[in-house]
Amino acid sequence: MHKFLTDLTAKNDGKYRAQKEIKKLAPLYDTHDFWDSQPVPKTSDNVGVDDFNKPIDEIKTVDDIRAEPLDIPAGYHWANVNIEDDKECAEVYDLLT
Repeated sequence: MHKFLTDLTAKNDGKYRAQKEIKKLAPLYDTHDFWDSQPVPKTSDNVGVDDFNKPIDEIKTVDDIRAEPLDIPAGYHWANVNIEDDKECAEVYDLLT
């Protein structure tokens, strides 16, 4: 468990409500293989106000984007989704939820 949660648990020993809330927070401090590999703030990062609402990468023009998609592993294929097609939107929604 993250040191912060361990300290908080010890400080609130015997306080049922506090312990219940701490248990709700604990999964947020677990290791997340996917999110830990992404360019987003980690739970251990000190994030200030200046770190929000700014691009992660440099601003690109259409000319900066490659015309051909990157190679992907065998068995997979690129799909272009028409977001104006209700059926395709529903498929993306079902995939992501």
